[in-house]
Amino acid sequence: LRREKILNEVDTIEDDETLLEIVWIEIKNENEIWYQNKLTELEDLAKKITANQNPEGVNKIEAQIYSTGIIQSDLVDEITIEVRKAGAKRVHAMSEEYIIHENVPKNDIQVSSETTILKAHEMTFTSSKEVASKKQVAEYNTLAKKYNTMLSKSTSVQIKMKDVERLKYIYGLMSDKQKVAAEPFPDFPEPPLPPKSPRVLKGAVSNIPPSPSPKSTRVLKGKVSDIPPPPAPPTPISPLDLVIEMAKKDAKFYFEGKEISSDKAINLMKTNKDINIDSRATNGKKPVVKLSTKPITIDH
Repeated sequence: LRREKILNEVDTIEDDETLLEIVWIEIKNENEIWYQNKLTELEDLAKKITANQNPEGVNKIEAQIYSTGIIQSDLVDEITIEVRKAGAKRVHAMSEEYIIHENVPKNDIQVSSETTILKAHEMTFTSSKEVASKKQVAEYNTLAKKYNTMLSKSTSVQIKMKDVERLKYIYGLMSDKQKVAAEPFPDFPEPPLPPKSPRVLKGAVSNIPPSPSPKSTRVLKGKVSDIPPPPAPPTPISPLDLVIEMAKKDAKFYFEGKEISSDKAINLMKTNKDINIDSRATNGKKPVVKLSTKPITIDH
């Protein structure tokens, strides 16, 4: 899709009628569409635009769809259908980044008054996969910075499992570009191993007192239980995410014994899932990450 072609040719579009009204529609996130400074449901948009038109029945309007963040192409398509129902003669979409899903053709298109004109600083072709919003990235950065600060001072910190799950969820939505610009994913310590059960030799008499039978906690019918569920350990970070985190820590990367750039290391992890990784840090020195298609020998 050639944006320059669209923007250059839009000035040549001839319309024999003068547009009398501009309709502004703001996309605040994937779930919020605002019209006339009010949150509006998508299915009510055409009806509200029509009701707000000139009482004399003039319906010559131009729709301006804009966002200060990311716009998804499928949402713009749905909004375009609604504003066309209300009689919009032209539709413009403006945003910082425009995500075009892979099912949208990338070839040149014929520009006419029926074309949705796009103005964006950045265009991204991607699958239908959800992308983290600016609000979600800001939430991730706040939580990650909080735990990174705490862990830098002590490893004995109180970790809330709901925070860990939220961090993992948003981090999983983020693109590689968002991950590089974001706070490093906190290096949460491994949960402590349970104590080993004492062993009693066969035929010997055990002097280990029996474990007290747990008292069952009853919850009255109609009441909400405040018994917390047992916490689960955090899921280990993926190899690709580990390389991205090490790149943000200015680590040195080696592939098959030769030093490579962090960008090349990230590309290797994306294209080959069978690469072995050895990552370690020495006191006061940059972390070293070794990549290899063969098993890596660990020096002691």
